[in-house]
Amino acid sequence: TTTTVTTTTTKTVTKTIKDDTPPTLSLDTEFDKSFTEPPKITGRATDSGDVNPGISRVEYSVDDGRSWIEVDKITTPNAKSTTFSFVPAIFEDGNFEIKVRVYDNSGNVSTSRSSSLIIDRLPPQVGGVLFSIGPQIIAPVADGVIITLAGLEAKVTLSSVGGATEITISNIKYQISNSENTVSLTKNLDNGLWSGTLSFSEPGAYQLLAKSVDGAGNKTERKLNTVVVLDSGIVKDKQGKTISGAKVSLYYLEPSLNQFVLWDGQAFGQTNPQKTDSDGKYQLIAPAGKYYLQIGASGYTILKTNIFNIDKTMPINTQFVLPPFKGIQIGPFKFGWPGKYEQVVVELTYPTLPEGSPVSLAGKEMPYFSFKSEGKAVTSNSFKGRPTILTFLSLWSPNTFEQLSILNALQGNKEINAASIMSQDTDSRVSIFKKIGGYKTPIMADADGVLIEPLGILNFPTHVFLYRKGIIRKLKAGVLTKDELLENLVN
Repeated sequence: TTTTVTTTTTKTVTKTIKDDTPPTLSLDTEFDKSFTEPPKITGRATDSGDVNPGISRVEYSVDDGRSWIEVDKITTPNAKSTTFSFVPAIFEDGNFEIKVRVYDNSGNVSTSRSSSLIIDRLPPQVGGVLFSIGPQIIAPVADGVIITLAGLEAKVTLSSVGGATEITISNIKYQISNSENTVSLTKNLDNGLWSGTLSFSEPGAYQLLAKSVDGAGNKTERKLNTVVVLDSGIVKDKQGKTISGAKVSLYYLEPSLNQFVLWDGQAFGQTNPQKTDSDGKYQLIAPAGKYYLQIGASGYTILKTNIFNIDKTMPINTQFVLPPFKGIQIGPFKFGWPGKYEQVVVELTYPTLPEGSPVSLAGKEMPYFSFKSEGKAVTSNSFKGRPTILTFLSLWSPNTFEQLSILNALQGNKEINAASIMSQDTDSRVSIFKKIGGYKTPIMADADGVLIEPLGILNFPTHVFLYRKGIIRKLKAGVLTKDELLENLVN
């Protein structure tokens, strides 16, 4: 008997259907006009895929896609078609590139084209200004005047509110027509500050003028600091002929060592020692400290200056006359006496300031203000009844930390008021800053910089000293010690 067994095998093939169709989206909001505040933006998203259809997530960007935030509302989440809406998280004027992207349940994504949203609540306004050479801050002297040297490049940094899209600075030489030279500033997208490089080829006095334009076409102008440009220092011989290639060395008293060392010019964007150019010129701008100079050249006796003090960052532009070589000459060879040099006196002379200084505000009433400090309203009337120091600062200014530490030391004095105002900074940022720093002094936020123009604030810090009734006694710029603050409050 033969038995036959037949086995039948059935092969099942599973076909996976993949959804690779991206969703579609559209925006209903029109962006062809400017807004005084962020508008509610609406739109629709649709998933046209057949597998697990549905809109899972909708996000928006205000910086052309560099960062994303989820929208405020999706009407019907995970539905095949839904509407969505959001109010952009924008807290200041400016031009913002709005993009929206939509995800479906299969992970497909679509991104809208960029739409320009213009928020125009304020006209563009320039705030405080900072001048620097390398890391060295150039502090203003009386009436906000900046002193520098011809041919030396200086960086200018400033803040702005009102959504400026373009800022230029013109330097106009006093009493000379058609002398305007314009520099365009560049905005740093990370911190919102504007900066550029200024250079003055000729000595003289210049008025800086900032011109701003915003996305809505509004234009403003503001006078900034006056810049007094001095000629460079020079080295000559006794016949008045300039000496090229002379070595100029600046020595600095190092407090920790209590001895003089060669000043580190490179750390301040300069060269030290340096050789005079073909016209016998040298350029030095030094910070506060105690110094002396040594000047030498082949065929001449070395000059060594007296020890001199600089109380704030200032140029050194003394003219030096090198005496002829003193020593023994045998044929072509010259032998000087060991350690032989001549001592001279350094004269740091600066020109008189140009006419047209800002009008004094002394005797006028402090402009009324109402700001927030840690969520509470503080007005100008809050400081009446006691002599008051109002110090204008900014979170981006390098001098802010030093000055606030000094203001903290005045908080135990019950005879006076001492507070600070952060110009063009929001209350939220100021509150966080104060908590992190542990500062006790009252700090208010002037987010719109409304006191910048009325008080002529140009540089930070600027101190406004008030009488008991809120009348302005004086204004003074620069970092002041505790004793200097109290002295200016009385005198």
